[in-house]
Amino acid sequence: MTEADRLAAVRDYIAIEMGRPYEKGVTDCGGTIDRWVQKMAGVSPVSAFGRQLRNAEDASEWTVVPQMFAVLVNRAARAGGFKKTANPIPGDVGLIINEKGVMAPAIHAGDCWFSRHETGALAVPIDKFWKAWSV
Repeated sequence: MTEADRLAAVRDYIAIEMGRPYEKGVTDCGGTIDRWVQKMAGVSPVSAFGRQLRNAEDASEWTVVPQMFAVLVNRAARAGGFKKTANPIPGDVGLIINEKGVMAPAIHAGDCWFSRHETGALAVPIDKFWKAWSV
């Protein structure tokens, strides 16, 4: 798949996801990114890590200890077989930090990182990622 094809796939996916109502644990940042990775790579990092994202209760398990969130995401990515990258391209996933200092998983969408939030979509500048994985 070319980078242009990946970018088109990301944009199509974002359009579909934004048409779905927000539901914690389902269409939130984690569920949205996990579905993307499963669609592109055929494996859910969340499932590979032995967890599920079905509802708000499942989602809250990832944020009970805020300092552990990045550790859990990193372990899920490793369990899914994903390698870190310093140069993410469209379709890769990462941990971003928004303008309020909140960390969230996101998809590289070409000109920004995309993620979901209860208030809608998050678009974070492409250089504002903490860690990224190739998909």
